[in-house]
Amino acid sequence: MSPSNDIRRQRGSAPGPVDGPAKVGGQPARARRTVHNGDDTKKDTDSFRHLFLPPGQVRAAQDAWDAYLSLYDEREEAAEVIWEALFENTPIIQSLFTTPKAVHSMRFLASVDRLVRFMGNPSALHDFVGLLGYMHLQ
Repeated sequence: MSPSNDIRRQRGSAPGPVDGPAKVGGQPARARRTVHNGDDTKKDTDSFRHLFLPPGQVRAAQDAWDAYLSLYDEREEAAEVIWEALFENTPIIQSLFTTPKAVHSMRFLASVDRLVRFMGNPSALHDFVGLLGYMHLQ
């Protein structure tokens, strides 16, 4: 049984249904310009608007993230595990990261943590995603 199944069982049930679709700029989320990533997903590449997630989706994501973090005594350990999983599944990106693994794994964890915490605040989420994008320009 996976750790996530253990956590759901401890809490009494799996996360409940989410309440409605996500919204972008106050409108239902839908791509205006279709970009395919080889996996039939669509992305809106024409704009950078606020993302409004239904409260049920926000709670489910935050609960899942909190459950993941609770599996580890130290945030550093949680960071290392998620960073190793990322590298194992996408080895082509390894050469892009030149900072020590311990440093970058904590930065990554902190960024994911902020993204999850900001999910219920469209303005803060928008600003942080913009900052992350700016930080990744070369």
